[in-house]
Amino acid sequence: MMIARNKLAYSHVMMVTACLAAWPAQSAVFSVRNKPPAEIQLTIGSGGPNISEVKFKVTAGQLGNGTPVRGNPPIRIVVANRATPNYSRTAVLTVDSSIPLTNGAATLPFTEISWTSRDGDVPAGRFDGSNNQFLLSFPNSFLIRDSHRFSYENTSILEAGTYTGRVTYTLSMP
Repeated sequence: MMIARNKLAYSHVMMVTACLAAWPAQSAVFSVRNKPPAEIQLTIGSGGPNISEVKFKVTAGQLGNGTPVRGNPPIRIVVANRATPNYSRTAVLTVDSSIPLTNGAATLPFTEISWTSRDGDVPAGRFDGSNNQFLLSFPNSFLIRDSHRFSYENTSILEAGTYTGRVTYTLSMP
């Protein structure tokens, strides 16, 4: 009986295989006539029409003592790009920190400000005071979300007041 069972099981497998082979092949054909446009996305901060601000509170007792002062809030960074594999491209994220913060006639260079990265996807660093500081490059069809926490070095004695300035991030995909 053992042999009969094996032959019976084998005949069932052959029957199923024969039935599957008799079915017509199925396929789908997609035709893309024009390449889709390349796209990039850049969001710094909360997004929308408002510009996110980082504030540093330095007391008179702390001023110039070399202990970094942490800014708030952390700033969210989202960068993405999309391009088809046949038209592969690389996106480049840069920042312009060339214009210092000002308080009337007094200035504070952005080189006094550094940041840490929550995930390291957009690396930690320090503003270099240039108008085209390289931060990151990445291949097409990529999405990166990270957050930066900024710190003021606090190594200078500054005039009292509020220093304001702006850095500009640029995402390009040549």
